[in-house]
Amino acid sequence: NLPIYIHKVCKVFVYCSYISGEFKENIETINSGYYSFDELPEPIATSKNSYEQIKMCFDAHLSKDWTVLFD
Repeated sequence: NLPIYIHKVCKVFVYCSYISGEFKENIETINSGYYSFDELPEPIATSKNSYEQIKMCFDAHLSKDWTVLFD
């Protein structure tokens, strides 16, 4: 993703389930919600995650045969 940093970045996407609690606005996130890939709110922070990475997460969720990807 852009911008390109001088240090390396490791991204980990964690598959989890909601148990309880409520969202509280904070310095990093102003809202929370559940969306299908086709209904993602605009704009997304593409400097943090790309549409390709988000699609990869949806594909992993929907696939019975998905395997871990390393870049």
